[in-house]
Amino acid sequence: MDDLPHRGMLHINRLPRMSRSAISVMMLLLASAILRILASAVAIAARAISADALSIIDVNTTSSTTSVPANATLPDTSCKDIDHCRTLAAIVQSCIVTILACVWFAVHRNIPGPRVDHPHANFFIRTGLFVWYKILDQRQALTVFVVTLLVPEWVLAWALRQFFTARRLAKELEEAREEAKAAARRRLKAKLLPRTREPEKAASESTDDRTDDEPLVESTGKSTHSEHERLLKLQATPQDKIGSSQHPFTDDVRKAMYEQVEMAQFVAKADQSWKIAHAFFVIMGGYYFYSQNGPRHPLTPQQVIELVRRGHLVAPTSDELENQSNGDALSKGVAILQTLWFVMQCIARRIEHLPVTSLEVMTLAYTVITVAMYIVWWDKPLNISCAVRVPEEEVKEEEVFDDSVWQRIMGYVMGFQDDFATLRQCTRVPTFWAGNADGNDATTADAIALLVAMAFGAVHCIAWFDSSQSYLEQQLWRASAIAIITAPAALVLVLFLQLPLMEKISEETVYIFIGSLWVLIALIYAAARLALIVISFTSLSMLPVAAYQTVQWTTFIPHI
Repeated sequence: MDDLPHRGMLHINRLPRMSRSAISVMMLLLASAILRILASAVAIAARAISADALSIIDVNTTSSTTSVPANATLPDTSCKDIDHCRTLAAIVQSCIVTILACVWFAVHRNIPGPRVDHPHANFFIRTGLFVWYKILDQRQALTVFVVTLLVPEWVLAWALRQFFTARRLAKELEEAREEAKAAARRRLKAKLLPRTREPEKAASESTDDRTDDEPLVESTGKSTHSEHERLLKLQATPQDKIGSSQHPFTDDVRKAMYEQVEMAQFVAKADQSWKIAHAFFVIMGGYYFYSQNGPRHPLTPQQVIELVRRGHLVAPTSDELENQSNGDALSKGVAILQTLWFVMQCIARRIEHLPVTSLEVMTLAYTVITVAMYIVWWDKPLNISCAVRVPEEEVKEEEVFDDSVWQRIMGYVMGFQDDFATLRQCTRVPTFWAGNADGNDATTADAIALLVAMAFGAVHCIAWFDSSQSYLEQQLWRASAIAIITAPAALVLVLFLQLPLMEKISEETVYIFIGSLWVLIALIYAAARLALIVISFTSLSMLPVAAYQTVQWTTFIPHI
């Protein structure tokens, strides 16, 4: 247990299932969200009534002072010039498309578990099962999508932990590859047989007492070939030719030659180095143990390192990795172009002193955090549908921990959820698996994510004086923006209270106290996020006329 990486100031272990306390926390979170939505709905209704009353007063006052007939209509402020104006539908569409492009294409989910085949003679049943499994394959992507919409900072922290783990894992895999390659070369050099035309001579030389360090020579005492030439010849020798008329060896020599050919082929394949993209592939569940009875479980990064060191795994080529990835350049290009257009459009509106709606401000905040995800996950393969099969063998097992539900809550909030998953018991890597990052990597990832999270909240302050919001909506928007900015810092501040409190009271009491504070902060954060989302849409009902005007040159940039 002492050799395990230290998890900051926490000692996070594993619990086999969620307790009733954790379920109660989730129910409280859901209830708080529902109450917040109801409160916003009441505010909208109150605002509509007050707006109608004000319009009646305004019409009566105008009629009496200007002698306008009572049946006269107010000026039409709707947008009719497509070159200089935009509609409400266009505003909503551009924001929704940008959010979908940012979130859906920025998130790189882990690999789903292997699909269990259910062969059936009926065509309709086969088709139905195919569609059903396709839907199931998207569950993980949908889960990540929803969590990213609600808590994008937490997903960014997950991405950063994966990145730091992949960077460290790539170095360890490369070291293991070099060890395996050197060992294979030594074994191959020791087993190389001289090429001779007399099978009796070859058989006798294969059974002599020559040591492994002694060079292979012919009867003349001169070396037959250099090691490089031997490797090339062995790699080029078809196995079905060994033992034929060109290679008339005995069974023992033929068996040795088979081993040499396989070893030479491994040495050639071992030249493919492990890079960060391969490490991402390992972390997202790219290798899966299979036995005669079918799929067993995904491999952990440490198990992959062990197999690479044994010479049982080689890195896939870049082409093989790209062929498995379903993220084509066109989809990524469209997403990036849409995001760039939206950001440029918002900047241009501020330069031209045109209002930016609350929905556009919220969308702009998403672009900030998803651009960070794009950068962190740039080398991670996108939407790989299946893992590589690996024959099952004995490898070192994972450590299993036991902790209280409060330690579990703290672990999920701080991103140590990997401690609660045992891949040997899983059909796929968990949705938010980060490769079991060590303490330093996790702390660095959380620190960067907290800074980006505060920037994410600060973007919402652009709509601090949004005239399209009612007084109640404006106060809710400001309070929610402040809550999102300060919540990450509050989590860290509460964490710093852990060690001083442990000196005075029991460890379990400290975990309960700190866990309760974190749950409270999480509830406030969730309510603030939902309030911002609701107000972003409700404020669209009272947009000023200038909000419908466009910056004309931005319409020439390709976008959706």
